[in-house]
Amino acid sequence: MAKKTVKKNYHKIDLDMKLHLNELLGIPLTDIAILLKTTRTQLSMFELGQRDIPTKSKILLADILQFIQQEKDNPDSNAAILKEETAQTQSALETMLKKNKYQQFLLDKKYDVAKKKRNKAFTALQLANYLEKNKDKDDPLIHMMYRNIRNMALSSLKKTNQALITELQIKKEVLQAEEKILLEQVKKGK
Repeated sequence: MAKKTVKKNYHKIDLDMKLHLNELLGIPLTDIAILLKTTRTQLSMFELGQRDIPTKSKILLADILQFIQQEKDNPDSNAAILKEETAQTQSALETMLKKNKYQQFLLDKKYDVAKKKRNKAFTALQLANYLEKNKDKDDPLIHMMYRNIRNMALSSLKKTNQALITELQIKKEVLQAEEKILLEQVKKGK
């Protein structure tokens, strides 16, 4: 592993050539070249250990890296940003929690409506079965009602079948699990 060492004011900084400068400084290599008053090509070759950069550029780079390291070691340097991010995260979590509860509310309504429709359809089917067993064979109106009630009940059961009920139950369980995770995250942030 190739290493370059820069000395300045009794500080010794090792630049690991496997680390790229844009990762160390967080900006594109072109911008680093402008900052260090050198070319992008020189920097690329410097990273690869094939070429050196001017001494002034090395000294400036060493100062920048030293400053960045000191800032990383200082917990107060980014405290304001982190505090704001924490507040934003809490707000986002609370918004997500409200949306989750609303989705659960809507899903409960859908589930209840589907169950009621199923119950009504089964009741109507039982009525149709009664009419079939006890119908007056000479009354065409009762025969037509029997067929109509039965067809409407079967159609309703197709729309609100057990697969739909199961799907709604699964969605509810997923939303409940999400709610639990969100509540834990909200508590962690407070």
